[in-house]
Amino acid sequence: MAIQLPDSECIICGLAILPDQEALGFPPFIGNESDALHIFNDSLVHASCLSRHPLRSQLAKALDEHSSHVGPLHRKCCICGLQIDHPDDFMGLGYLSTNFHSPLYRYNFKQFHCGCFKNWHELNDFARALKIEVDSGNAKGRAIERLLSLISAVDTLG
Repeated sequence: MAIQLPDSECIICGLAILPDQEALGFPPFIGNESDALHIFNDSLVHASCLSRHPLRSQLAKALDEHSSHVGPLHRKCCICGLQIDHPDDFMGLGYLSTNFHSPLYRYNFKQFHCGCFKNWHELNDFARALKIEVDSGNAKGRAIERLLSLISAVDTLG
């Protein structure tokens, strides 16, 4: 969740968020910097600015979806089906795209034990979809680069 500091600015209007103003903070929930909702990633906004923003409904839906898929109670490996109990043994794809038509959308929130990831039967399809989206400019950023590195490491080991 974004933390409000004395010099925090609203990412919508760019003005300071004063202590007496109602503000909303968002978690770092979308790692794909090309996604339209990435502007809200780990950020603060004036409640009044958000109430007028054209993406407010889409943001609310994305946050609901995010909260229903993340957190320790929701960490179940999609390969072995077992609960992922230790954070060091957790690997998640996160929220890759809020665009239903994106080839990455179907992979949102997939979670794995670190050792299970290399056995994922959809890994090659996911790698192709990710590469297509990166090459077309529809996926970028540190989270995407991290996924590409993990896939490359699996290819090297496999």
